[in-house]
Formats: sequence, structure tokens, C-alpha cells
Amino acid sequence: MKKLIMMAVAALFAASANAQTDIVKLVKKAKTYSEAMQLVNQGVDALSNEDKGKVLTKVCDLAAKEFSAEEDNYIKKDIAPDAFDAERAYTSARNFINSALSLRKVDPKATIKYIEPVNKARAMLLDGGQEGLDSKDYNKVLSNLGLYVDAAEIVYDGKIELDPNVAQIAYFATYGASETNNVDGVKKYSVYALNDSTYGATSMHLLLTAMEKQVKSKEDSLQFMNTLKGFIGKYPGGQADDAVLGKIVSFYSAPQYSGEVKKILEDAITANPANKMAWALKGQIALNDMDYDNAIAANAKAVAIDPTFTQVRFNLAAGLKEKAMTLIDKAGGNVTDDAKALVKDAISHLNIIREQDPNHELVQWRYPLAQCYYILGDTAKFEEIQALP
Repeated sequence: MKKLIMMAVAALFAASANAQTDIVKLVKKAKTYSEAMQLVNQGVDALSNEDKGKVLTKVCDLAAKEFSAEEDNYIKKDIAPDAFDAERAYTSARNFINSALSLRKVDPKATIKYIEPVNKARAMLLDGGQEGLDSKDYNKVLSNLGLYVDAAEIVYDGKIELDPNVAQIAYFATYGASETNNVDGVKKYSVYALNDSTYGATSMHLLLTAMEKQVKSKEDSLQFMNTLKGFIGKYPGGQADDAVLGKIVSFYSAPQYSGEVKKILEDAITANPANKMAWALKGQIALNDMDYDNAIAANAKAVAIDPTFTQVRFNLAAGLKEKAMTLIDKAGGNVTDDAKALVKDAISHLNIIREQDPNHELVQWRYPLAQCYYILGDTAKFEEIQALP
């Protein structure tokens, strides 16, 4: 019986080897990309890397040929529009790039000869992604722009970040993934934009929103918090701390987390005293706690770092006004000199805000400013501000 079993195993291996050889031969004879892929999809995992390289090179050659034909139609589309099919062209570009990526995993050197046509295919994908953005077809955005980013592996020898456009394109790929609830896509593509000065903070916001959707249990919450802590200070070029610290404060707003959140903000400030968002959030929390001295100090620090931080300047004015009100209450309703000084300081900040945000797009400054003039007994100014639109 043992001998029969061994003979059967030997026959199985022989059949498997023959099948592998057949796949290689059949793919080499294929005339189209589709025909070759039907054979590849039957299974090439058992092939040796050498045979995989042969198969995928053939697939890549067929895909490159079909893309080249579509590219010609694309170039001549204004002259011969009937020969051009946009979706067929984008599909050919994606097929070519995907085949080149598959080949690169087996034999990176084999993809060198495809660098120039791959770059042409990437350029076409940019058009496809833009069309997706214009039509709000976010699956189209992701499928084209995500693959544009992936293809940089071939062009830049695996170093995607060498592509000077990768941050911008990765952001829009991330956006497409976010709009289609593709969490894996958000995680994958946001990485390349997080340290970018233009797209970093927004990309981090998209990433954290996607990650938060996956929080289903207490354990998930703890893991999410640890991930957020790990992000602090990691992407200074993209000012990602604005999104990270904001998410920490909003996600852990319950009173039982107050001490931990305050410590996180203090640690962020210790690590980077110029972290305006950490100061701003510290000021916001203090203001909510009616700890006006600390609120004023923290918000003033944030405004000193960034004088255009209008929302925080508004919190600074609010803290000054509220502290003045406490002094007035303690004085039995009398407006003391200390209270007047605080209110005048609040007015100066509110007037700066009035210049920065005349149409109330960021904050509603009219009523607090009018209230300050009312406290000082300046009826004319109170009525003037009240009459503003």
C-alpha cells in the first residue's frame, strides 16, 4: 500500500510539473492581455520565480502593446474622436501598470525597460482621476490616482516618496478612498501625504476619521489612543498635530479622560513649545473648566505663535471678558479698574478679529464685542456694534 501511495504522489507531482510547464507555454502563445490573464488566473502561485517571471513578462508585454495602441488613439482623439474610448484607454493603462507591478514583485530588474511607458500610463491615469473628481465618481478617483501612486515603485525603484507629485496625488487618492468608505485605501495612501505642508493636516484628518470608524470596543479605543499618541510630533511638515490633538480632545471629551488628555497636551508642549494647537486646546479646555487664568495664558501663547489663529484669539477674548465678569460679580456689580483693563484687552482682540473675519465666517464676534462696550458703559459703541449686519 505504501508503494502505491508513493507512486500516486510521484504521479501527482509529475502532473503538477507538466501543468506548470503548460501554463508557461500557453501564456507565451497568448495573443492578447485578456487571454494571457485568463491563464494566469488559473494559478501561477506554484510556479518557480523564474517561470513566474517569464509568464508575467509576457503579460506585461501584451498589456504594454495594448496600452500603446490606446495611447495613440488618446493622442489623436481631437483628430479622430471615433477611435478613442476614454474608459478603454484608462483600463488599458491600469492593466499595464498592474501587470508591471506584479512583475516587479518577482523580478524588479525586469521592469526597468517599462519605465518610460509606465510614466505615460501614469499621466493618463491623472486624467482619469481628474475626470472622477469632476464627476464625483470617487471609485474612479481611487482606481486611477491610487494606482498612479503605486506605479512610482517602478519608476523610482520602489521609493515612492521620490515622486515630487506623490503627496498631492496621494491626498486625492486618500480622499477618493474616504468617500467610498475604503478604510484600507485611506490608510495606504494617506501615509505619503502626512508630512506635506499643503496636504498633511487634511490627510491626517481623513486617516483619523477612517480609523475612528473602526473603533467598536474599549480595546479598540485604547489602541486608537495609543496610535494617536504615536502620531504626535511625527509629521511636523504637514502640521498633522492640529488634526491629531484635536481628535484626542474630541474623542476623549468625557470627564474621566480629562487628566490624561491634559497630560498629553502638556507633553506635546514640552516636546515642542511652538505647538500652537496644543496651546490652543489647552486654552479651550481651561476655558470650558472656567479656569480663566490658565485659559488666557494658553490662548495668548497660541496667538503669539500664530497671530492669524482667529478662533483662538476669540477664545482669548472670551477668557478675558469672563474673568472680568467674575471680578465684577465679586465687587457686587461694580466695574473695577482690573475688570476694565481686562474688558479693554478683550475689545482690542475682538477688533482684530473684526478685521480678520468681517463677515463672521469663522466666529460670531459682534455680540461679545457689543457686550464688552456695554460693560464699560459706552452706549454709543454698544449701539453701533449692535447695528452691524
